[in-house]
Amino acid sequence: MIDSPWSVERHADVRVIRLPTGVRAWVIADHAQARAALTDARLRKSARSLREIIGAVLAGLGHPADALHVMFSDHMAFADPPDHTRLRRLVGGVFTRHRMRALLPRVEAITTDLLDSMDTVAGPVDLVGRLAAPLPMAVIGDLLGIPAVDHDRLHRWTAVLMEEDPAQVGAASTAMGGYVADLVEAKRSRPGDDLVSALVTAHDDGDRLDPAELVAMVVLLIVAGHETTANAIGNAAVTLLERPHRWRELGRDPDLLPDAVEELLRLGGALRHTTYRYTGEPVTYGTTTIPAGEIVLIGLAEANRDPAVFDAPADYRPGRPRIRSHLAFGHGIHACVGAHLGRLEIQEALRLLTARYPRARLAVAATELRRTASPMMLGYREIPVLLRP
Repeated sequence: MIDSPWSVERHADVRVIRLPTGVRAWVIADHAQARAALTDARLRKSARSLREIIGAVLAGLGHPADALHVMFSDHMAFADPPDHTRLRRLVGGVFTRHRMRALLPRVEAITTDLLDSMDTVAGPVDLVGRLAAPLPMAVIGDLLGIPAVDHDRLHRWTAVLMEEDPAQVGAASTAMGGYVADLVEAKRSRPGDDLVSALVTAHDDGDRLDPAELVAMVVLLIVAGHETTANAIGNAAVTLLERPHRWRELGRDPDLLPDAVEELLRLGGALRHTTYRYTGEPVTYGTTTIPAGEIVLIGLAEANRDPAVFDAPADYRPGRPRIRSHLAFGHGIHACVGAHLGRLEIQEALRLLTARYPRARLAVAATELRRTASPMMLGYREIPVLLRP
């Protein structure tokens, strides 16, 4: 089982957990059932209903009912069809494989600049702070037209949101929402060649994003566009640094990278579980019936290590069968819209890292690395590395 910060109660073949917020959730983690659940229309995503369910629990524990409001805003991650279909169509065309490949020179340039800055550091370098976090933040910042001077504070707000501490989320939510609202208005007055400007005027069959949807969509793209990729890059680097011959292998032969990235996503994807769903009616998985009105999470990390699908699932085997059946980016209509971009960033980070620093090694034992505090994300706070030991 993936290390978990939750209190856990076994309930037949579905797990019942109590999240740090106090919210009870049912976790489906068997690969076949998880894949089915990701396309199960009975597991709903309405932001309004989620706010009511979560808010009632938080209020009962003495937290403000809207403490996690920004996490359940009116964007496509928390919408069912037909709203989801409309919202996703308005942004989906930006994140096609072809468009993302066109970003390759820019991703390479940003990564090279970050590595150049790492060369000036004496002693161990923190791969999280110097590469894994700033790379995807710079890329999504470029796409959205966010000034570089604001990247660090957006990253800090996102980190708070991902930890889901009701005592801190409120302030970060307010600050981030206010920042994005101001950004949207600035783009409305002076549009540029960026995604926020495009979203301001986006229309689909005469439809447009209303002001609340627009702010929510941009918040989602900022959070999802860098936090997951940052953690995936860090996890991938640790996996390879624990296997020095694999690190050197990629540095010598970048043609191995596509399969390596898929296996690294399977083995160390950033998401412990999906975003929240709820049961619109009683739903049976395996021998367990989940009542209506319950929160459901789909355990992506555990599903990706299901021994029924992946032989020796804890091993790194980039040539394994069914390698692309992993669920690191989800599946179905809510699959990650930025999956192509995420793959590109991870691949370029690893290609340039392993080629420039073939002898790099962790400065501490992997067991000493500190994990993030997020109940949703799997990642590291810092990854100290000796680049040229």
